[in-house]
Amino acid sequence: ATAGFGYLGSVVLFAVAIGVPALTHRAGLLGAVTAFWTAYVITRPLGASIADWMALPGARGGLDLGLGPVTLSWTAAILAFVGYLAVSRADARPR
Repeated sequence: ATAGFGYLGSVVLFAVAIGVPALTHRAGLLGAVTAFWTAYVITRPLGASIADWMALPGARGGLDLGLGPVTLSWTAAILAFVGYLAVSRADARPR
């Protein structure tokens, strides 16, 4: 947001940026470990931009949902998703 893109613009920028390591890896231009860590590092500013866009006041370019509700909502969503995967094992490879 400090670069002038605003929160939503930053979300788009980092979402595109997180795809670059995947595409360069798929094209054979970047090793798997480097691609993983590059994408992993980009998840931090992507998540922060999404949370800021959702939580901060409309006058600052956000949705004005509030920090508490956004934090609780994302925490519940992540716990539900992790719980679902732990129970269903939908992400596990068959042996």
